[in-house]
Amino acid sequence: MAIFTSERLANGGLPVQGSVAGERAQVSASITIPNGTAVANGDIFRFVRLDKNAKVLSFRWEVSDFDTGASIAAGTTGVAALRPVRDPKKAFNATTNPYITGGQSAQVNEMFVSAANAATDLQGGGLRTNTPTLANLALIDGTYDIGLVLSASPAGNPTTNRTITVYVEYVAPEETAGSFSGQNVYNYLDDTAL
Repeated sequence: MAIFTSERLANGGLPVQGSVAGERAQVSASITIPNGTAVANGDIFRFVRLDKNAKVLSFRWEVSDFDTGASIAAGTTGVAALRPVRDPKKAFNATTNPYITGGQSAQVNEMFVSAANAATDLQGGGLRTNTPTLANLALIDGTYDIGLVLSASPAGNPTTNRTITVYVEYVAPEETAGSFSGQNVYNYLDDTAL
């Protein structure tokens, strides 16, 4: 199992938060798999980390062809809200790389792209825009990573660089008189939400 992270996460990017109530903003992140690097079943892609208060309005991804055939798949996960770990470049370990305190309590599958559509795009390349459902948004209870977990290897890895770029449009929640935004306080020293 390999873990691929965007430069935004690899360089310690903090969670994207809605900063001005009611204003739209966009964040993007890319992962490039260089020619000669294979992807396989169980590989994890982590693109961007979001705070639960950044309400996602739309999600778009542009995907290169990741399969010379039609075997690569994203299981039941699709492009999901993954539980965040302290170091996104490493696998979860309860002692050395735990889940972030205040992070998402459970993975929300197919939140951004369904498993079927993710497989189609990875098998032949594509551009897809999706609006998360209110039911899925209601399952977000903490900081989370937008990510993808492969459940089947490609028939063959193309002999070119392959890239996935995600674009997330979000908005901060509106505040009313006497309300508090409730945004997480973030600990810059150990990369955890307080």
